[in-house]
Amino acid sequence: MKSEKMIVLENKIILLLDTTQDSLFNALMSLVSQDTKDDQKYEYVDTNSSIGTKSNRFKGIPAIFTCQVIDDSRQARYAEKNRRFIHVIPDTSSEKIQTAMDQIGLRYGLIPEEYDAQIVSRDDKKKTKEICSRLVKKLMAHSQHFEPKDSGIKVLFPMTITRSIMKYPNDVWGMTVVDRINKYLAVITKMNMDNRPRLIDSENEGKFYPISTFNDLKEALELMGLASSTLRPYIVDWYNRVFIPVFTGLNDEPFALKSENGTIIMKETQVGVNTRQLGEKTAEEMHVPKPSSGYLLNHYLYPLLNLGIVDKVKSVIDGKASIFFPVEEGCIHTLFRDDKDPRLEVTDPAFNPSRKMLEDSCRTIVEYYSKGGEVCDRKYRLVDHKGNEINPTELVDRYLNNPELCFKGFARENEKSQNENDQSSPPYPVIIFHDSYTMKIENNLLPITSSSKRQQLCQKRYTLIFRLSILRRP
Repeated sequence: MKSEKMIVLENKIILLLDTTQDSLFNALMSLVSQDTKDDQKYEYVDTNSSIGTKSNRFKGIPAIFTCQVIDDSRQARYAEKNRRFIHVIPDTSSEKIQTAMDQIGLRYGLIPEEYDAQIVSRDDKKKTKEICSRLVKKLMAHSQHFEPKDSGIKVLFPMTITRSIMKYPNDVWGMTVVDRINKYLAVITKMNMDNRPRLIDSENEGKFYPISTFNDLKEALELMGLASSTLRPYIVDWYNRVFIPVFTGLNDEPFALKSENGTIIMKETQVGVNTRQLGEKTAEEMHVPKPSSGYLLNHYLYPLLNLGIVDKVKSVIDGKASIFFPVEEGCIHTLFRDDKDPRLEVTDPAFNPSRKMLEDSCRTIVEYYSKGGEVCDRKYRLVDHKGNEINPTELVDRYLNNPELCFKGFARENEKSQNENDQSSPPYPVIIFHDSYTMKIENNLLPITSSSKRQQLCQKRYTLIFRLSILRRP
């Protein structure tokens, strides 16, 4: 049997801090695109000692972050790379460049104590590293109880999120958007797990599911404002602030070259803008010197052309140049219609994030019975962030009472929960302690229409005496 080298990529992050060769991305594609949970085996030709075939075995999937300024939208696999990798794209604005120049000067001109006080202190850097180290350990400890690619969280409103993302109904990029927003939500929820309610798996010690709140989703949506677009943020900004205003300013009339007395000398056959018009508007809007035609083409227009956002035709007035026009009318919006309001719009009333929907979603899993099948032997326990057992009504009241943080366009109901409407019939057990060894559980469950044997039993009022040691959970 041939020996194989095992390369463990579990819980690993690959950072590409500078522009790399396209061949490197193509080689990494296969590491992050596979859907199997098994190890991946790769064979290669070893020419160091003697020509022969050897094997490497890769275990796990790394997270890959890339950072580059050079536009790569011309690449044939750009769309794939944009879906699979997490791109960190610097915005080289004039303000950012000036701030960087100021900090360079201060770094050379200040002594360490002055730099700590005015810019960032070394103690704060150490604290940040320590926080990140503890956070990573906490995430790894939580994930060890789950299978690969399991989110490890519980979301009570998944379909509300999915059905509110209607911008990409026929575009495969929509799948990337939904996948990415849920990954962000999972990470943010687990980062805040110490302050979140949770479902505890009573059959697996140490395994629990933090429950996502609307505050967690709000953070995820703020990140998705840029991560949901196939374009770099500064290109979207330029397109909305420069290109579209110049184009709409033509009032659907092709540009005409006129003489001093207003006589039309030549006229374009297509409504569109040229680089001279765009350069003047860029200087005016961005407060920068007028950029050259080559700069506008390389930094803005070519990426927009490659992704099909704009199109071009040869200019009639200047045969060596082109005029540009949008493929679709209007500005580019990322995930939200209003970039200043990062909330999803609920268009289908069936998926309103109502109290009833949230309670029902939680009640379904709480009433899931363990393998033993006893009436009160439930697999999952719902607890608050301090470990105290709560019911779905309390969960919504305490942690999920602000859906307007993330959603708009839905009717905020003034409903009361079933528990509030029927005080004489509590939907969950009332626990009465008698002594240190036994306790009495008195229950009167709400009417259930199903005819299953277990639910028929739950319709009756019953009083049960259990030994405390039997009901005790880890």
